[in-house]
Amino acid sequence: MIKTIKKITAGVLAFAILTSVTGLALKDNEAEAAKKYLKLAAKKVNLKIGDKKEVKYKSSGKVKAVSSNRKVAKVTVNKKKLVIKGRGKGKAVITVSLKADKAKKKSGKTSDKQNKIKSVINVKVSEAESKTTPTPDPEVIKSAARELSPFASAVNKFGMQVYNGVRKDNENMFISPFSIYTALAMLTNGAGGNTRTELMNTLGITNLDEINNLMKNYCQGSMDENVTFNVANSLWLDKSALLSKNIDKAFINPLMTSYNSEVFKDISFVDKKTPSIINKWVDAKTNGMIKKLLDEISPDNVAILMNALYFQGNWRNTFLEENTKEEIFHGTLGDKNVSMMLNSGRYPYFKNDMFKGIELDYGYQSAYAMDILLSADENVRTTDLWKSITVDDQIKQLMEWNNSASTKKIRILKLPKFDMQYNNDLVKVLSGMGINDVFDENRANLQNIGKNIFVSGITHKTALSVNEKGSKAAAVTAIRMVTSMAPVQVVEEEIDFIVDRPFVFAIRDKVSGMILFIGEVNNL
Repeated sequence: MIKTIKKITAGVLAFAILTSVTGLALKDNEAEAAKKYLKLAAKKVNLKIGDKKEVKYKSSGKVKAVSSNRKVAKVTVNKKKLVIKGRGKGKAVITVSLKADKAKKKSGKTSDKQNKIKSVINVKVSEAESKTTPTPDPEVIKSAARELSPFASAVNKFGMQVYNGVRKDNENMFISPFSIYTALAMLTNGAGGNTRTELMNTLGITNLDEINNLMKNYCQGSMDENVTFNVANSLWLDKSALLSKNIDKAFINPLMTSYNSEVFKDISFVDKKTPSIINKWVDAKTNGMIKKLLDEISPDNVAILMNALYFQGNWRNTFLEENTKEEIFHGTLGDKNVSMMLNSGRYPYFKNDMFKGIELDYGYQSAYAMDILLSADENVRTTDLWKSITVDDQIKQLMEWNNSASTKKIRILKLPKFDMQYNNDLVKVLSGMGINDVFDENRANLQNIGKNIFVSGITHKTALSVNEKGSKAAAVTAIRMVTSMAPVQVVEEEIDFIVDRPFVFAIRDKVSGMILFIGEVNNL
């Protein structure tokens, strides 16, 4: 009995001692765990593509961070902060954790669950907003437009020549003379010899440096806070191309300085992802109006030079949506029911023996307008009459508002709502206008860009939307350059003004007189 009591007593004492020691061990582990901590300043982050955001953190040691999708979001660990950059539209999870101690890693006694403290940041990346905010000082742009006024006739003449070269009977068309002109003016900076002479002669340029300097301010934005006019330029250079040693000084610097051009040097035209990258640039710069420019890029391409325009203006006198009714538009291919907008008011108007025209202002600064021309004789088709007159007479008709237009009371104004898209390759028409060497692999001299380079194609793509509120228009001109191993790809009276038949129209900068967009509608 005494032996039994002794055994029980000994067991109780042993258990008590063991419990005491275990308790101390648990407390030590708790104390050690309490020393480890990881705190993040944010658990959710919203970004636009290309934006960066810093998230501060506090921790008991070094941390590492991993993104679940690096194509959407990239993360970099800096001292006391994480830098997260949006790379593509979508969602990603950033996992942040404490790094395990080196000694414990070597001993193999630790596991991720026991020794890592983790936290996550949910990241959402959306499309970058297009820069549609006009310049802070529209007067700077207006001053530049006045200085450009003497050159507007050259731009307009060039534009009308292109217009007549690409138009086809019974088809709608819409181009941007300003976009095409700007892209070719940029290209001229890279040309030499007769190639440069042909470009300057066709563009009506006598002093390239003067045009470059004037474009610098004009391309900054809009002359009216209520009208958006964005000009974007870019140069894409294949990283494997043999470029001129003088390219930075003679070509790239003028593009960046005078045309605010973006330059992408580390591009691979062989990479199948490159067309998508360029299309995203076009989509952003045209505010989604032109989403796709390229399906693929020839592996022989060494450079692509682009101009993109986006115009958005609300009518000074808006049309009421409730007044829009279905009516007949008498097109060249037959009659069709369309949504016809209705308005009235006082508008600049002119009429001569050939045409009558009305001017619809955008915004409030009398800086931009849409001009609409109809034949004065309703029995004569407008577009047939238009093509029958010379380029100089066409420009004269478009400039009638400056010469003889007066504000008239328009009792009834009817204009169809419409959307249109247009694209064309301009090599053939520009060759007919006097630009030839640049398209010839044996004669092209683009010495400031590189040797044996010539232009294989010039793609021009446009989009237009006209409704009760106003108009949206966009244009892209892309000049593709290849090495010579590649083949050339030729490619107070009351008046009624009812636009229910084919018409010619233009969107014009009224300050310089420059035609920004021009087109004709034959059928809806």
